Amino acid sequence: MLPDRTIVIAGGRIQAIVSSHQHIKTPPRARTINGQGKYVIPGLIDSHAHLVFVYNFGHTTSYDVLPLFLVNGVTSVRDVGDDVMAEKILARYSDDHPELCPRIFLASQLIEGDPPFHE
Repeated sequence: MLPDRTIVIAGGRIQAIVSSHQHIKTPPRARTINGQGKYVIPGLIDSHAHLVFVYNFGHTTSYDVLPLFLVNGVTSVRDVGDDVMAEKILARYSDDHPELCPRIFLASQLIEGDPPFHE
């Protein structure tokens, strides 16, 4: 952990991390966020999520739940074991609404044995 740092982000990428005692030129019109007493971590990834049938079972929609991933620091989700067409619809929605949704990575249809566990 590195306390008392200044982080410069431009174009969605970290450009510099320096001690807050060092002078650094910030980009024009840069937005400054005071993070004193806070922590900066990379976006978290939920690598085993079911965005379709779990929420269907709970009588809610993924559209209602997707923003909750972001507010809890989860910026990417890997959806596994769901209906592929429904997954694709959610992934398109996520792509169209990045301010509300984590990035959604699709797995594929389940690879099963014989007999299959899922029909």
